[in-house]
Amino acid sequence: MSLRALLLAPLAAALLGSIGCSGAPERHDEGEGIAPEPTGSTSEPLTTVTRSEAIANAEQWVQAKLQYCQSPNGQPDPDTACSSTCQRESNPAWDPYRSDCSGFVSWAWELPAPGRVTSTFAPFDTTVSNTIQCADLEPGDAANRDSGGHIVLFKEWVTPGTKAVFIEEPGCSASEPYAHEFTSDVTCSGTDVDIAYEGTTFTTIRYDDIVDDPVDAGTGDDGGGSAPDAGASSGDGGGGGAGGGSSSGAGNSGGDVGGGGGGTGGGGTAGGAGHGTSGGAASTSGADAGGAPVAWDTSNGAAGCSVGATPGRDVSGLGALALVGLALVRRRPRR
Repeated sequence: MSLRALLLAPLAAALLGSIGCSGAPERHDEGEGIAPEPTGSTSEPLTTVTRSEAIANAEQWVQAKLQYCQSPNGQPDPDTACSSTCQRESNPAWDPYRSDCSGFVSWAWELPAPGRVTSTFAPFDTTVSNTIQCADLEPGDAANRDSGGHIVLFKEWVTPGTKAVFIEEPGCSASEPYAHEFTSDVTCSGTDVDIAYEGTTFTTIRYDDIVDDPVDAGTGDDGGGSAPDAGASSGDGGGGGAGGGSSSGAGNSGGDVGGGGGGTGGGGTAGGAGHGTSGGAASTSGADAGGAPVAWDTSNGAAGCSVGATPGRDVSGLGALALVGLALVRRRPRR
């Protein structure tokens, strides 16, 4: 071979190689498997997932910094930017899923393995998801890139409508090639959200079977409990239990203080009337479901309900007062 041929051989090889690649350049989208790829079955019923469950699922991969792969764990990876075989942390629950962006969202939403691809999420496909207004984004929703090829999970607003936290699997060539969170300025426009961190526009979407978390109303220590019955001869009247308990207990004849207030939180009857003779002032905190506290008269020697008690109130004090008056009449000396 002549010297000229030796010098031109490398150049010719490079030119031939470039011609072969330019005809069908390989597209690399950070976050999307190379089509065609297997998707999750659409014949299975959707799994209902709460918003907190979707975020908790995603955070498992974030905590593990699960490596990006366009295939299930241990399987050949078609993404030339990645290793030829997916090698990542093994977990029986995760292993069947691709750990690319769409496999990640499929895992978070508990869709069947190996996971869907971005073209099978809204707005391109409405089988399991639909578009929503950007301003309506809630934890566990997602944003699918308008040009295709990447999807991210929405975690929360930092400033509603202008800054938010997202979670993604970004791609093998990314600076962080594993599941991670990022905070970004955003611009909302209808169903579109421009995510500054990604440098492009996405469509905001929602999984059809994601539901809000149940509201925990909580229960008080005394919720639903009843008040004690009448106390001992020198005891006080029982108080109403908070959260709907009854407060029918009343002090005995020797009680120092009248019955306590009706239970707060609805449904408790008024505090039982104290009718002891010690002159102790009864509580004014009792109120039945009908409204204001029961009026009490402490000006005389015996505490008890006033005669001005309204309908629906416990007026057992009136009965006690009447019995005392009857006893006095019977003991009045005859002339």
